Amino acid sequence: RPTHSRPVPFKGVYTSLSGSLEATSPGTATEQASTASMRPVGRMPFGSSASILLIQSPSTVRFRWRKRRRCDLHRLWSFSLPDSDVARINEARERIEVDQRTGDLIEAMISFNAREPLFDFTIGPVSLAWKHVKEVPAKSEIARTLEHVGTDKITVDVNFEGYEELRARLLAAPKYGNNDDFVDKYAVMHLDIHYDARKDMKNFDGGHFYLSVASNVGNIKAGANCGATPDGRKAGVPLNDAASPMRGMDQNGLTQAMLSVSKPDYTKAATGTVYNIKLTESTFKNIEKRNALRELIRVYFKRGGQEVQINCVSRKNLINAMEHPEENKDLVVRVSGFSAAYVTLADEIQKDILERTEHE
Repeated sequence: RPTHSRPVPFKGVYTSLSGSLEATSPGTATEQASTASMRPVGRMPFGSSASILLIQSPSTVRFRWRKRRRCDLHRLWSFSLPDSDVARINEARERIEVDQRTGDLIEAMISFNAREPLFDFTIGPVSLAWKHVKEVPAKSEIARTLEHVGTDKITVDVNFEGYEELRARLLAAPKYGNNDDFVDKYAVMHLDIHYDARKDMKNFDGGHFYLSVASNVGNIKAGANCGATPDGRKAGVPLNDAASPMRGMDQNGLTQAMLSVSKPDYTKAATGTVYNIKLTESTFKNIEKRNALRELIRVYFKRGGQEVQINCVSRKNLINAMEHPEENKDLVVRVSGFSAAYVTLADEIQKDILERTEHE
């Protein structure tokens, strides 16, 4: 019967047991197994018959090792099977989908290794370097394979599924575009870091590198290849365009938005900056609003802003153009750095323009 018992961190407990494992509280677990029969998974050969147990329930749960789990887990986590999740992760060069149990395991592995490195199944490249060889691999070969090893090479993207409350809190957090120095400082920092990294660099002809804050429609493709982000944005959704705040996040009016956007030092972006805004048609039909907009733009430029691109078309008209393109062939919009007939644009570009914050 079990002779060894010690407290271990609750999240991320992975062991090969012939005894039993009992979670006794939300914060800790008591591992009960004979010393001889317990070994970390990190030291297990891939394809072994032992099972990997993950404690994730906050309540008291008892797990017992069962052979009937062996085959299922082997198919998921065996490095020797080319279609297993572990093998595919080690071969992956782009985002892949894995079993929910593998996702849970990865999340806990990353969390646990941050405190005490113990278990990492990204060691596939290193394992292959040693496989079926009579001599120790060269140091250069080992160094090359180690570049692809480590939990820092894994990004877990659950796209907030099951974390809706967390996403709501993230969306409610302060955002760039509302004249809040607490977050606007990161826009300033972003430009400063890129400028400082390149200001002394020279190209092959001896010339300098110059920065621009622009994306045209590159923010859409970049977002399609980017997982969920800590601001609450979901995976695949377009990023913000150029210097503009994220669509719908500049919620305190155009004045506060333009004050935010004018904070970075754009003398460090010598090839230009793009800032897109969308105004309602009523802004230009009212002389007081037109005058206020003129003065606001003057302030923006005095504060260091370089340019601003304005669309004056309502959300209602854009939706109508999407639904009835044959009736709206003459609707021209400013995209981002260029203008185009709205109905000729790709669907994802139309949607990106549609979802920009509408100021009045």
